[in-house]
Amino acid sequence: MSLKNIYQLPEEYNDLRASVRALATKEIEPFAHAVDEDHRYP
Repeated sequence: MSLKNIYQLPEEYNDLRASVRALATKEIEPFAHAVDEDHRYP
């Protein structure tokens, strides 16, 4: 293992990260935006 790759995540972690980001963008972001706009507690 070279020093260049010591902090690089495995590809599976990057795939998981992308999946979680897509889910959050699709499902959570619109809800959070509505809560913020209505000044209400979720």
